[in-house]
Amino acid sequence: MYKNLNQLTHNNIIKKIAPLTIKIAEDLADDIKSFQKYIPVIAVFSNPGLKQRHFNQISKVINYEGDPLSSASNLFLNKVIGLGAAEHI
Repeated sequence: MYKNLNQLTHNNIIKKIAPLTIKIAEDLADDIKSFQKYIPVIAVFSNPGLKQRHFNQISKVINYEGDPLSSASNLFLNKVIGLGAAEHI
């Protein structure tokens, strides 16, 4: 998808015909590019082999207090990223 958007944004014919479309494609490509740095974090937390003890270790590294797997936990991906987990992966 990123490759297609990148090709679209460099197409001179479309730039002349539909400049707003190009602007939207450029914005979307930028969003995709900035999201790509979080893919390793998503991959780690999607691993079915990740057990309670692993979450406890990750919690220690990112200085998270509380049970990361409890139903009342606020340990969502954006919080993990905000706490710096991506720096340790």
